[in-house]
Amino acid sequence: METSDLVKIYSAANMVNAELIVGLFNDYGIQAHILNQRDTQFLFGDVEIYVDKKDVEAATTLLQNRNK
Repeated sequence: METSDLVKIYSAANMVNAELIVGLFNDYGIQAHILNQRDTQFLFGDVEIYVDKKDVEAATTLLQNRNK
């Protein structure tokens, strides 16, 4: 998989939330990647989650249904 095949699917406020989302994706066979854009000194920015283009629809559905 090339990085051009990755799509940002979610921005989390912190690493814990990002890891929970990635765990959810992994449970359903979706490989996810975390890019931590959060500044450690000033505590601004997000933790971004990326998935492969082919998994965008499934990942979006999981995110929409996770709190139902």
